[in-house]
Amino acid sequence: MDNLTDNADWTGIDMDSVGVVGKTHGYEYRGYMFVTPGEVAVARLLDLMGVPFTPDVFIKVKTSLWPGRLPLVYVPDFVLNRRAFVWTDEDGSRELIHGFEVKQRSRDGDYPARGMRKITVLREAKGIRIKILDELWIRDQNCLPIMPLDSGS
Repeated sequence: MDNLTDNADWTGIDMDSVGVVGKTHGYEYRGYMFVTPGEVAVARLLDLMGVPFTPDVFIKVKTSLWPGRLPLVYVPDFVLNRRAFVWTDEDGSRELIHGFEVKQRSRDGDYPARGMRKITVLREAKGIRIKILDELWIRDQNCLPIMPLDSGS
């Protein structure tokens, strides 16, 4: 991504955690419940790096980009409290992000299509960019390759 300008529209989005929806078990960290060990790993890494976050933020977007008449409803695993960060891949490529979704790949090697579509619609409708982190990959990491956009990155 060449253009690292933050154009996210946070209008109507409260930074309140709605908690884990529809799950009866999980992992507790800092008073929040998480569904997978990968989600706990992300929470710990963000804490270690001093990056403020809110898990499970309810986002509702009315947009013609989402099929049907109902608005898009999406609860990303992590929102970085309305701040933009730059993720730098191993190859040096950079992308603007506002949060994370931890997903495990299916047997065919892809992430769930419905979740991917919600991430795309949220980016196109509101400029909010959620980065997919692989459930198995994140468990072995000791930091995240992110820096705040406003740090001169």
